Amino acid sequence: MGFQIKQINYQGSKSIVLQNENGPCPLIALVNCLVLRGNLELKGGETTVQDLVTLLADYLLNHPPNGSEEYLANYHKQLDDVLLLLPSLEHGMDVNVYFDRPDHFESTPQLSVFDIFRIDLYHGWVCDPNDTETFMVLNKLQNYNKIVEQATMTDIMSQSPTSGMNMVYGVICKQFLQDTASQLTQTGLEMLSTTMNTLPQVFFRNNHFSTILKTEDGRLWTLVTDLGYLSEAAAVWESVDLLGNSEIVSGEFMPFLDAVHHYEQEKQVIEDEDRALALQLQENEERLAQECQLREQEHQLREQQRKEAMKERQSTETSFPGEKKCLIQ
Repeated sequence: MGFQIKQINYQGSKSIVLQNENGPCPLIALVNCLVLRGNLELKGGETTVQDLVTLLADYLLNHPPNGSEEYLANYHKQLDDVLLLLPSLEHGMDVNVYFDRPDHFESTPQLSVFDIFRIDLYHGWVCDPNDTETFMVLNKLQNYNKIVEQATMTDIMSQSPTSGMNMVYGVICKQFLQDTASQLTQTGLEMLSTTMNTLPQVFFRNNHFSTILKTEDGRLWTLVTDLGYLSEAAAVWESVDLLGNSEIVSGEFMPFLDAVHHYEQEKQVIEDEDRALALQLQENEERLAQECQLREQEHQLREQQRKEAMKERQSTETSFPGEKKCLIQ
């Protein structure tokens, strides 16, 4: 399967991988994160899963860390495991979130892929601690899988007279899942804004992995990797918004329409400069051609004058031959 590569302007010119339908989003998010950090460079107009896996593996093998013998031994063990895991990212990644903070996931071998590249994985599905009842239940059940299991058992437990507290837990879990179906909460947004640094990281939401960035003003942005924006140079970042009023901006965080106008002006300036340069080159070529023609004409004139002078001299010598001397015997 091939994936298109798009040129963007973010801290200089960079190339990112775009997402196909049902593409390997954790792999793409990981690669794009490293590209934006300046650790990787993509070339060409298209890439494949194998190319991306090879690129990541080469990076790890060519950038070993420093540390004690014990640390390096553990690292190389982790490296071997990750190199085996990388190809499996083509088929996605299963994660299980906890609802107490945005960087809390159930620990699995697959998550070590992010650790070894020093990339943090985040989500925004965090329960408000002020909702004490829901917060207590979610913390007791701990993670998404257990909460979904508890919620789906609600109807069964409603028919049992002994369901008791389990029934209450199930109702609370079901209500929380309904109220936060977008898998993003205001608490999650606020905690992301205070927890994250300003390096590109990876964000998980609605079973999708994307590259996320926090700017200096605390705003959160995900990298636009939809294939439909391949030809839109002005569409690079999309704001993370709870109400669905997201904003698309350029790599310099210029509003989309302003960036489109700006890029069109830049393109026009470049075209005008190219046109002026082409005209200047043409004028130079014409001037050089005229100079060459003039030199050739001058050369031909001098050559003609030389020939005429020689011809005149020969004619003079024929018309007035020199006197011969008499010999006395």
